Amino acid sequence: MGAFSRGFICVRIIDDTEEVVKFYQDCHDASSSTDSEVVLDEEPTLNAIDTTLCSSGNVRFPLSLISHDTIQTDTTLDRTPDNEATNESVLSNPQTGTVSAVQFAVSPASYVLPFSLGQAVSRNVSPLPEPSKPVTDVECARLVSLYLSETGTWCETTDSERHFTSKSIYQMLDSKPFLASAIALASRQRDAVQDQRRSVTLELYQYTIQLLLRQDPDKAGAPVLATCTLLCVYEMMASCVWEWRRHLKGCASLLHNRKWNGSCSGIVKSSFWAFARIDVWAAYISGKTTLIPTDSWLDERSIPVVAAKGNVDDYCNLAILIFAQIVNLLADARLHEKDGNPVHYAAVEKLWDALQEWRRLRPKEVCPLLRETSKGSNPFPTVVLSWPSANCGNTFYHAGCILLLQTGCLGAKGNALGVEWEPIWHARELGGISVSNISHSNWVNQLQPLYIAGTVFADRMGICFRDAPRQTLWAGAPSRLPVTQHIPPMEMDDIDEYSSEKIALLRQLARIERETGWKTSDRALDLRRLWGFA
Repeated sequence: MGAFSRGFICVRIIDDTEEVVKFYQDCHDASSSTDSEVVLDEEPTLNAIDTTLCSSGNVRFPLSLISHDTIQTDTTLDRTPDNEATNESVLSNPQTGTVSAVQFAVSPASYVLPFSLGQAVSRNVSPLPEPSKPVTDVECARLVSLYLSETGTWCETTDSERHFTSKSIYQMLDSKPFLASAIALASRQRDAVQDQRRSVTLELYQYTIQLLLRQDPDKAGAPVLATCTLLCVYEMMASCVWEWRRHLKGCASLLHNRKWNGSCSGIVKSSFWAFARIDVWAAYISGKTTLIPTDSWLDERSIPVVAAKGNVDDYCNLAILIFAQIVNLLADARLHEKDGNPVHYAAVEKLWDALQEWRRLRPKEVCPLLRETSKGSNPFPTVVLSWPSANCGNTFYHAGCILLLQTGCLGAKGNALGVEWEPIWHARELGGISVSNISHSNWVNQLQPLYIAGTVFADRMGICFRDAPRQTLWAGAPSRLPVTQHIPPMEMDDIDEYSSEKIALLRQLARIERETGWKTSDRALDLRRLWGFA
């Protein structure tokens, strides 16, 4: 591994191709470690173990506090119509004392840039010969068509303008690395749906990397960011969580160096929020904080202000932001070391209030178009949403509420009236939203929310450990915290009802994998183990 610097950008030489090949080749021979295995890396997680899933003895990790570094950013850069055309935005400095002030240990500036995965390119190095495309033009056209109809939409969950597949696609396809990443992802998805392993898929991935290596880091723009975003999605399908988290660090570095955030426009904005959704789930699974601090995500974070502007996408992105703040708070070891500390209770309550304000001020387009209570054999309500972004926003709202309720830090408020105080209501809503809306772009983002819902179905079955001693938690594990609010005694009817919900949830997870190729079987197995089915 080597490194050199030019200007303000530090480029390290890393080649992850062997790891990608290994995980891709092994994915049909053994269960992926993406969701069900504890991921260990050079930065030990705070609480990186789910004791419900481990059968090889009592493994314990020491609890330690995180030291967080604040990013120093240049706030003097003015955004004008001219520089907005390049989709540049200012990363705002974190505000001390806010709930979202939980930062990460390493500045994004120190992350490895996404186009420096193998060999850096500088003005002093002769241009590398361009690699040959591993597919014919006819096959390329087929894969582009598949990308436009399926995999490209996965990055447009809160992008109604559809920059990845429509509005910016002509500009993006002029970029050879972007085209390569688009057809590589489409090929990966086709392999997953057809349950096949084609060597051309790996060749396309390597072809994309080779093209990225020829990009000048100083000139990396929106097409490079979009390319790396698609590669992150590819990694989510092919590798373990730490592999795609390492590639996320490259995107974080590029976003930081270009001063881009979620308030930009165009393909950069769409790429940022696609990155943010991957980042938050990587953080949730691994028990870490998000790679970019949430204070830097948006220029305007006021829920009433954003609601008044009426942009549905922007409003639903706020739910992602609040959920990320929750994940960061849960990743803070101090919450578990000093759970009686009023500061932590206040932080949980502040995030809870933010979620309820988000729900209360929702524009009508974000509210369900139709809603029917569960009937017959369907244990979930019917919740029809007309906007994909509304689907996404409400999903993050319900998942966030469950995580906060499971902390046990809301105290006496749990006795208040209202369905929002019932974890089971949120769990059923999550199931209903996923089952009622055929939205592949949302389905691939609902794996972890459905798992969170599944932990609630386990709670009332006596696996929530209301009276159990305090245990080490990680953000991806079901809560083991003592529950402060009253839980009625379990009755036989509850068991039957929850059995129906568990079966329906497993069916939905299987449907998502069958139709999209997005691997859900590992999380389904986790739930079976959690419920005592396996």
